[in-house]
Amino acid sequence: MTLRNTLTLTFTLTRGLCAGSLLAATLLAATPARATLYLEWGLDSYEHTVTQSQGVQLTARLHNPVYSTEALLGSNILGAFMGPPVDLPYSFSFADILGQFAGVVLNPGQGMDFLLGTYNPLGGNAPIGEYFGDGFTITALDAAGEEVSWTPDRTLRINVLPDDGNGGGNVPAPASLALLAAGGLGLWWRRRAQPAH
Repeated sequence: MTLRNTLTLTFTLTRGLCAGSLLAATLLAATPARATLYLEWGLDSYEHTVTQSQGVQLTARLHNPVYSTEALLGSNILGAFMGPPVDLPYSFSFADILGQFAGVVLNPGQGMDFLLGTYNPLGGNAPIGEYFGDGFTITALDAAGEEVSWTPDRTLRINVLPDDGNGGGNVPAPASLALLAAGGLGLWWRRRAQPAH
């Protein structure tokens, strides 16, 4: 084989490889990218101040971010889940989350308000104090059947005040109030009765 034939063969092989690479790149570019679902949600408020006998209702908002490339179908929501048990003097009951999202379609950029659930004080009365909790997750399926979930990186805070509503101090009895009023009236009468100098 001469040098000229070798150069021609090399050039033909190289040109063939380049054409094949270009064809493969074109085919890959023409293949539609897989749609991606993102899921975000959070409580309307992470800070709650209640009295000892009051429950805490958690309302929230589920959001399909604008950078998702597919709709979030309510029928694809698997449910809400709670993380490791948190030492709160409350029992928690989830709302009917699946029922709230039945038939809902959230396109990218859309969201929906919903009720997550309610904390009820154990025994009807929570001890006075400050309590913290977290670990709620919502999971859904994307169009390919893959699970997508989101757990807010926030901590729930519940501040429990006494049921009497005055910070734990005792409300004066009516007789005590009358005695204080009489004493104030007596001082006023005495100052008024003194002659001016």
